[in-house]
Amino acid sequence: MFEIEAVLSAAVFRPLAYIGPEAGFTVLSSIFILLVTLVLLFVTILAWPLRFDYKILFVERDLDEVLLSQEKMLRRRQVGEGPPRNLMKAHFERHRQRPDGPDRLPKRCASKYHQ
Repeated sequence: MFEIEAVLSAAVFRPLAYIGPEAGFTVLSSIFILLVTLVLLFVTILAWPLRFDYKILFVERDLDEVLLSQEKMLRRRQVGEGPPRNLMKAHFERHRQRPDGPDRLPKRCASKYHQ
């Protein structure tokens, strides 16, 4: 008789804690993240062979022409006077002389502006 009571008490399982509906949301969101990751993986693998070649064109213009254009733009936008022209010209010249400036580009990338 004692053995039957032990078996019957073991058959009725009472949970020690209640998880709630949030566990379902957690599982669903984890599955969703896995699916999105797999889709991104397949898109990346399929798009990998595609190579996009870009051609960059550097146009070298007269600095006085550039500064005059900037002054016209500032007047049109009514934002006030910019820095003095000689200061801006010196700044642009220093930029062109930098080691990574446009004058240090390979010859195949360099281009001159012709009217």
